[in-house]
Amino acid sequence: MIRRYLLIGSLLGAAGVGLSAAAAHIEGARGLQNAALIMIIHGTLIVSIALHGSLTIPLRLGTAALAFGTVLFGCDIAVHTLKGHHLFTNAAPIGGSSMITGWLILSLGALFRSRS
Repeated sequence: MIRRYLLIGSLLGAAGVGLSAAAAHIEGARGLQNAALIMIIHGTLIVSIALHGSLTIPLRLGTAALAFGTVLFGCDIAVHTLKGHHLFTNAAPIGGSSMITGWLILSLGALFRSRS
């Protein structure tokens, strides 16, 4: 599980840097800048959680929701910016809602002691 989150977080960070570089060379690519920022921030968070070592249930669930949401949200924004269409209907709102849910699960994990 830890290696999987390290991989996902690292790939999100790399994708974010790549999108940021692309945005610097494409006129009117503000969406790429937004996707890059989301991917870099959440990729860093996911790597940080993985390096924490002890993945409690709230950390696992929250990180999974963050990873899923970040990939979906960031990719949908990038595809829409570059190709003019979405991955599928409501991809960005589903991804964004998943990221919000992930953050809330992490906050609940901080409030309540886990037994795992």
